[in-house]
Parts: sequence; C-alpha cells; structure tokens
Amino acid sequence: MSRMARQKKEDAIIHIMARRISEVDLFKDNEDKLNYLSLVKKYQKTYKIYMTILSQ
Repeated sequence: MSRMARQKKEDAIIHIMARRISEVDLFKDNEDKLNYLSLVKKYQKTYKIYMTILSQ
C-alpha cells in the first residue's frame, strides 16, 4: 500500500538535504554548484528556504 500524498501548505517547512557520500563529489564542477545555488536563490522568492552549510 502506498502512502498518502503530502498535503501542501503555504506555511509548511520542507527539509531538503544535499549531502555527499564518501569520496563521491556532490557537484560535478564549479558550474554545477553555481547552478544548484541559483536554483535555491530562485525558489527563495516563492518558498521559505533555510540553508546550513557544513564543510570539512
């Protein structure tokens, strides 16, 4: 049995996580990373986006 579809609400907080695994790079190159960040910036205008960056 599949689960019910998520209810969409304007004030909802949705958690999106981008995380690399071991030795696999998260982005192919710098252009790929900039494209990802531009998408985040684009959707900040529509949705509340909170971003935390952890790096080692």
